Amino acid sequence: ALLIEKLIELRTELEDLTSEKSSGLRITRKLGHEFSHMPKSTESYCEQCLGQTWSSKNVAKCNFCGFFAHEKCLRSISKRCQGQGGNYVLEICPERGLHLQKYRCKDCRCKIAINKAGAKKGTGEARLCHYSGYYYCAACHWNDLRVIPGRIVKNWDFNEYPVARNSFRYLKSAEKRILVNIEKENEQLYSFVEELQQIRKLRDDILRMKVYLSCCSSATEKRLLLRLQDRQHFVESADGFTVQDLSDIYSGSLIDILAEIHADYA
Repeated sequence: ALLIEKLIELRTELEDLTSEKSSGLRITRKLGHEFSHMPKSTESYCEQCLGQTWSSKNVAKCNFCGFFAHEKCLRSISKRCQGQGGNYVLEICPERGLHLQKYRCKDCRCKIAINKAGAKKGTGEARLCHYSGYYYCAACHWNDLRVIPGRIVKNWDFNEYPVARNSFRYLKSAEKRILVNIEKENEQLYSFVEELQQIRKLRDDILRMKVYLSCCSSATEKRLLLRLQDRQHFVESADGFTVQDLSDIYSGSLIDILAEIHADYA
């Protein structure tokens, strides 16, 4: 068993070296992160030490969640990658209360309080994450703004709300990746949002046309089905949407694109 485990480790190391050699980039893997090393900074602050990075050299960014840090800070990182998480939390701000967190930051576990005036020395400001419902300190919650999937699905609310850094990274990486089934989560949304109903109708038609297009030589020659390669789920079901899809429906841009593709398919 130990020999097999060692062989797996050696194989993983060999694959890492191969990918680094072929891409020309140095890769560091830790706690689920896959850091690409870069010579120059593309962000303002290191998420580990909170120091400035715009004038720094030798920085790294996770390819999955976007965690950004100095190279020297990588060895002390304790936060797991948020870029490969599961399904969304679709409750609307499921606030749990500081008492359940024992008045400590959900991430780094430092002491926090809502009202710092009467708190002990060394207690930080408690900031609520409107996605997870947990409280964080100022170092783990930068008041980044994101749309909240639960508010979109339940209220068709596209306002942005403050979220913690780990929620921000997860929501950013998941917006084009994680699917929400509207029929299952809130079927009434179809009768409330006319554009959503129109999109569903177009997708139903496309699913029926896919049967013919997949065996049509002319469609294959024109590579018609590849026109939806960025939204592959559109040719698999009619009710699965990403947050990016829903945002594009809200802005009005998706229906024009899909109507044009639908016309070409027809």
